[in-house]
Amino acid sequence: MAVVFRLAQRTNAKPLIGFFGQSGSGKTFSALLLARGFVGREGKIAMVETEGGRGEAFVGYDGPEGYIGPYYVVPLEGNFAPPVYEEAIGRAEKEKADALLIDSASHEWEGTGGVLDIAAATEARVGKKGLIVWKDAKTQHGRFVRRLMQTPIPLVIVNMRAKFKSRQTKKGGETEIVRDEFTTAIQADDFIFEMMAHAEILMDHKLRVTKVGVPWMKPIFTSGMMIGNPTGEALAAGAAAQAAKGGDKPSPSLPPPKQASADSGPSRQDADWEAVLDSVERAIASKKSAPALREFWDRDLEVASLKKHAPALARKAYAKLQARVEAMRKRA
Repeated sequence: MAVVFRLAQRTNAKPLIGFFGQSGSGKTFSALLLARGFVGREGKIAMVETEGGRGEAFVGYDGPEGYIGPYYVVPLEGNFAPPVYEEAIGRAEKEKADALLIDSASHEWEGTGGVLDIAAATEARVGKKGLIVWKDAKTQHGRFVRRLMQTPIPLVIVNMRAKFKSRQTKKGGETEIVRDEFTTAIQADDFIFEMMAHAEILMDHKLRVTKVGVPWMKPIFTSGMMIGNPTGEALAAGAAAQAAKGGDKPSPSLPPPKQASADSGPSRQDADWEAVLDSVERAIASKKSAPALREFWDRDLEVASLKKHAPALARKAYAKLQARVEAMRKRA
């Protein structure tokens, strides 16, 4: 097809929200309350359910925490390959869903037929280890991620299981195993950074916000809050306001794209690019190895945006990356 540029419009950026947490933290319940608030009482919520039916436990709920009501479910069982998720997303689109909940995306990574299984099968087939075994697995995973990002469904919420990771540290000349204070999502290391906002849901059902990359969402998702219908209503109102600023004309608060140049600094509001920088630096801090850092720097979309539109901030982020790599080298 012909490649044609057009002026970017805010109407084309749909909220993509990620939640992760331990079993029992309230991910499904919170996500459904958010979705219902976003779509309204008559809106259609579609769930891709991988938890053996547990995602259907809240059908019709109407209680003190809020209203969930009816919703539609596509259960996945036995095969959690990325193309199966893609097919489910396509089905939600055909059903004209107003909100889509993936509950959960962790199975796409570590479930039967998921990314890790694909890599293991490739290793067994070719009889080798290394990057070659990840080629097909990462390709399929990449298509799934792009499918999530490109769906026209107005709201997509992605739930993920989580676990505590441990790391080695030296204290007084002795090696200690230290468990992280907070959990890490069970998915690819860079998966949650594709979300516009993501947060850990703690066991008291409150949020620990780990990223809000879109400035207008910052007042909506804050650490210490509990998700409810009003959260979804605020998200819907914010998305509608952003869409109203779209159309054929660029927002008056942002300079036109043609004003941007490699030497002119950020081409959008400083606060926007500072938020992107903050997200990138937190991602750098989360990486556990130098190869993971290099892959993140080469492939992440937010990094690419900084490199192109805010090179001064990209240099600051790269300095953080180099410092982290050096710290890893000294600990090794």
